[in-house]
Formats: sequence, C-alpha cells, structure tokens
Amino acid sequence: MDPPSPAGARPAMSHSSAFLLPSSATPAASADAYAVVVLNQRLPRFAPLLWDRAQVRVCADGGANRVFDGMPELLPGHARDDVRSRYKPDVIKGDMDSVRPEVKEYYSNLGTKIVDQSHDQDTTDLHKCVAFITDNSPGPDKSNLVFNDSYASLSSEH
Repeated sequence: MDPPSPAGARPAMSHSSAFLLPSSATPAASADAYAVVVLNQRLPRFAPLLWDRAQVRVCADGGANRVFDGMPELLPGHARDDVRSRYKPDVIKGDMDSVRPEVKEYYSNLGTKIVDQSHDQDTTDLHKCVAFITDNSPGPDKSNLVFNDSYASLSSEH
C-alpha cells in the first residue's frame, strides 16, 4: 500500500500499455473503461486492436478520414466496406474543417453522432473530444489520459 500523499501533492504519474495485452493476460483491465480519440494523423499498426478494446471511439474532425482510409489499409485481407462499417466511430467532433463531406455522410448514415462545433474556434478539436469524453464518462476518475503520436486514450475506472 502506498503511503498517503501530503495535502495538495499531485499523485505520481504511471505509464502502462497493459490495455494492449490479450484480455486473458489482464483480468484486472476489465475494471477500466477506455475511450479512443483518433486525430488527423496516420494510424499506427495497432489501431485495430486499440479500437476493439475501447468502449468509446471519438474522431477529432479529420481523424474520421484517417479511420475511413486507414483501417482498410491495416486489414488488407478484409473487404474495405466491411472494415469501414466495423470500425465506425461513435462520435465525430470538431469544427468540421477537415473531415471530407463523403466521410461524414458515410458515418452519419451508419449512426455515428456528428457534433459540429464550428462556432468554437477557441479550442482545438482534440480539446473538444477530450471534453466530450470526460463529460460523458460514467466513472469518477477522469485523469488517465494517454497520448501516442496519433492516438489519445482515456481510461476511467468504474
């Protein structure tokens, strides 16, 4: 057990990629809920795994283009349309200056929630997405934010 922190002290930061391990290898991981934010960057090779493990999938504006174009490239043995419908974001949020109209329409037709915040030019699309996740997370702990080049992952303990 860790000693109590002095009043006002920030908790220590820790880093873990345990959420990428096979489910059977991480029984305690089922207590965590993960959300993924896809930015307008090239998808890493492990994007399908991270996507499959997440409970909430949010694209920051042009990140929807990356999922639409990039997921089929990462899964070449599968039909492009099947991959696109399987890897459908729950939400596309941002000022909508980067997402292609046909991508937005495609995902909207599949039931993806489109949150147009073009009126808000004071925050980045990433900030808008992180705010969406923290505002909509059921758990009290919303401090576990992890960034990796083209992904942001938020875990909330229940």
